[in-house]
Amino acid sequence: MRVLLSYSRRHFDPALAPTEQPFWGTSANIIARTLYGLLSEIGEVTYIDPSELEAVRGGSYDVLVGIARGFAEVATASGARRRILVAVNVHPAERNRRLLEFVEREGLQAACIAPDGLVDVAAAQAAIATSTNILCFGNVATFNTYVRAGVPPSKLRVLNYATAPTASRDVRVRPDGPVRFVHVASEVGLRKGFDVVVDVFGAPELEGVDFELHIVGAPQGARYERQLAACVAAGRGRVHDHGWLDASSPEYAAVLDRADFLYFPSLEEGQAGTALDVIARGAVPIVSAQTGIDFAPLGFCETAIGVAANVDLVKRACALSGAELHRLREQTLAYHEELHAGWAEPLADALRDAVAGPGWPRMSVIVPLFNKERTARRLLDLLDRAMSQYPDCELHIILDGCTDTTRERVEQFLATPRSYPVRVDETPDIFEIKTNNIGLRAATGRYGVIVQDDNFIYDETFLFEAATFLEKDRTAVVLGGLAGVNFYPRGTVGLEGPGQIAMTADEVYWRQDANTDPELVDHVFEVDACMRGPLILRKSFLEQYGYLDEVYAPLYQDDMDLCLRARDRGYKVYCVLMDVDNDSGTMGTYDPERWERMVAIMKRNSDMLYSRWTPSTDKSGYLRLRRVRISEAAGAADRSVRLRHQARRRYIAARRSWLHIGHVTHRIAAMRRRLQEHRAS
Repeated sequence: MRVLLSYSRRHFDPALAPTEQPFWGTSANIIARTLYGLLSEIGEVTYIDPSELEAVRGGSYDVLVGIARGFAEVATASGARRRILVAVNVHPAERNRRLLEFVEREGLQAACIAPDGLVDVAAAQAAIATSTNILCFGNVATFNTYVRAGVPPSKLRVLNYATAPTASRDVRVRPDGPVRFVHVASEVGLRKGFDVVVDVFGAPELEGVDFELHIVGAPQGARYERQLAACVAAGRGRVHDHGWLDASSPEYAAVLDRADFLYFPSLEEGQAGTALDVIARGAVPIVSAQTGIDFAPLGFCETAIGVAANVDLVKRACALSGAELHRLREQTLAYHEELHAGWAEPLADALRDAVAGPGWPRMSVIVPLFNKERTARRLLDLLDRAMSQYPDCELHIILDGCTDTTRERVEQFLATPRSYPVRVDETPDIFEIKTNNIGLRAATGRYGVIVQDDNFIYDETFLFEAATFLEKDRTAVVLGGLAGVNFYPRGTVGLEGPGQIAMTADEVYWRQDANTDPELVDHVFEVDACMRGPLILRKSFLEQYGYLDEVYAPLYQDDMDLCLRARDRGYKVYCVLMDVDNDSGTMGTYDPERWERMVAIMKRNSDMLYSRWTPSTDKSGYLRLRRVRISEAAGAADRSVRLRHQARRRYIAARRSWLHIGHVTHRIAAMRRRLQEHRAS
């Protein structure tokens, strides 16, 4: 395979030794050289600067990978069949809008905008239109700027990267003295939010607060030279200007290694490389939501002048105890290690997926159905809305001992051709653990997606969201979309806080979902385990460490056991609360006698779970990341369907409340019968 890589020969030249390359430590060099190495594993790579058109004209390349500059021209000249655009910023129209809006809102002079600050939207649009795939460094917020501009989600993929290895936990103990903040930027100016930096650290409310601010970077133009000098003078020894430092130099490392916090209120980024330099060393990020980074444990700063909350964040940071700061530093290092340090592997997979065509990993959706004649078609239609948008998926329907007309409902659904392969199997009534395993073992995708037959998923982009997170975080092998669960040792008492807490003789757990803690809707959060439906599982983990353990059959705790097994092996479990309803359509139909049998099975399985695993009482190190929902494609959701979904939610909420009361009544009745039998004996 003939591969053409069009990047920047100024920032990276594969013909030169590292010591001969002036930008070796910069993000542009790191990305370019990593792409070069990975593409060399795919085929024979020709590397050019976008200006070197004549060198590749008529070359009939199989694949072009390149930056926006000159992309359309290089694509035409090279004749490449697959054209993969590497984007390192938000959509160009969004970039221009953010900068211009800030200047207008804050009453600044247009001269604040650097000559290269605003981009040529038409040229960038030509690159986007020419591409077959777009790989963008950033987060879902970055992704959404392209979707809102009309780019189909199926054409996009967002990735994290890293600029340095994660520092060892043992490298540094914080010295006594002021709390040290750093603002490190390739350019000290408008785009990196320096106006906000000056506003915050010059606030009267910080008088008497023991801090230092260290600024690294070259000021962008005369205005920012004057502003930087005034900031240093006003700081009276607390603000230090280090100027531009080579990212590979000892001086650069010395400033960053001593930092406690990163302060980076950037107005626009794909994903800020200098911010990653600091985070890799364990400095706790206080960043804007526009940096492409979703981790800011104290909160995100606003990209505006005169915002009291920005000053409060700095005051909170300075007021932390040594132990609290140490905990946040540990979390920061864990975040970087987990979601950035191993970035070459997700990038390699993204390149292979884009070269192969679909651009996304295959998702194998598994739906076992048991006597759901009234709801099966609705459930499948909702799934189809999501699956028809996702470019590479398959559906596996398992009819689990159905005795009603569920089969006919499935046949009606399949009468309309689908854009993805569908497989239908029939089994005796063997319950969800075994049917889920049948589907997972047959799955050909990188991920198996378990959907219970009473889970209605209204989120049309849930496959994109799941794949985006799991492709970035290779330590995460389970992602739940319904609810998370944190387990505690039996006998634990005194748990307090938002969420449903159960402390019984059989089990102690703290359910984490939107009904009990609405704030969780806006996060991707680490947990001990996730409840089934939808449950997205990494297939490679299942193949190595085993599927759902059927010793728990017919039901209950098998999903929890799998999650705890993953954590025991050093992997992570996360939850992201998707737009899904669980209407308990099977369990809610049980009569008191069958409920009593189920209660006995549940107790048995809880005993088994606790005999295998000893959950920790300390969850303080669990990561919580900012969640941004993926924008739906234009016209994908219509208002009438959404209104019907909302009405159904209200019905389900009322029904669930009634069923909960009924189940409690059944349990009480069963206990009374056992007590009477005991007395009679």
